[in-house]
Amino acid sequence: MPQILEETIRELGFKSLEDFLSLKVIEELEKKIQCFQKEISELEKKYGMTFPTFKATYLTSQSEEDFIKSDDGAEWEWNLFAIESSRKKIETIKNARNH
Repeated sequence: MPQILEETIRELGFKSLEDFLSLKVIEELEKKIQCFQKEISELEKKYGMTFPTFKATYLTSQSEEDFIKSDDGAEWEWNLFAIESSRKKIETIKNARNH
């Protein structure tokens, strides 16, 4: 790596490139979480309920097939999964930085 990058990273207060990258990855994951949460908030507003209520109401085997609700449910569930996955990655990175 060019020396100027290493020097600049240290001047910015980071111990190493790995320390810098860890922080930047966490920041990017947090931005993604905000985007996923925005999508969830929009769906909660659209349907006036949380995902568990939506799932019990519209995504049961007895509910009538509605492709829009099915697509929204899949998107909602994916966003919830993506938030959980991103949070786990953040925790793993933070734990690695502390060791």
